[in-house]
Amino acid sequence: MPFIKRNHEGVGYGKRLVAHAEAIAKNWRADKIYALSTQASGFFENLEWREGSLDNLPIDRAKQLKVSGRNLKIYFKILA
Repeated sequence: MPFIKRNHEGVGYGKRLVAHAEAIAKNWRADKIYALSTQASGFFENLEWREGSLDNLPIDRAKQLKVSGRNLKIYFKILA
């Protein structure tokens, strides 16, 4: 997911991007959507996404993340 420039924060671009990603995932009949972030914890929490762990990711993505050594937080949302 792209990031929002700091001078555009609070305008609603991020919420619209997330809503669009959720709509695409629902259209593909996905039951969950994931986000990996180093800096947007509060943003995803405000959108009622839940913090997860490697166990919440698809196996291949969890392996990639483990190997990368990146310190990312994992967020997910169950799609209804």
